[in-house]
Amino acid sequence: MHTISKLYPVGALAFAMLASCTTPSSNDGQQRILHVGNLDPSPVISIYVGRPGTTPASRQPTLDLINSNAEGMVDLLPFGANIKSGESKAFNIDDGNGTCVFEVYVKFADGTSSAATDDICKATRNKHSLILSG
Repeated sequence: MHTISKLYPVGALAFAMLASCTTPSSNDGQQRILHVGNLDPSPVISIYVGRPGTTPASRQPTLDLINSNAEGMVDLLPFGANIKSGESKAFNIDDGNGTCVFEVYVKFADGTSSAATDDICKATRNKHSLILSG
C-alpha cells in the first residue's frame, strides 16, 4: 500500500529553482509549487491536482470530464513520463484563482494509488516537498 506522508523540507537550491516558476499567477504573492519526491519502488505514472473534491480520488472520471479538461482531471505527467523511485519533479499548480488547498491524487505503475489534501502555498513557503513512500 502506498502512502503520501507529511511534507518534508527540501534543500535551498531545489527550492530556489522551483520558486523561479511563476506562471500562471494568482496575484497574491504566493507560490503554488508542488514538489513530489518518490521513495517508493513503484514509479509514479499519473498525478492529478485540483481543489478538494475534484480529482479521481473524490469523483469518478467520466469521458465528459476528461474531454473538457475539467479541474482535477488533467494528468500533470506527460503521456509515457513517470517519476521513478528516488526521483522528484516540481509542478507549478497555480490555478490563477488564489487556491492554496489542493487535493493531490497519485497513481503508481503497480496499479495502486494514493491521495492527500494539503495547503500547497504553506508547503512552498516552508520549502517542503510531498514525499511518496510505500
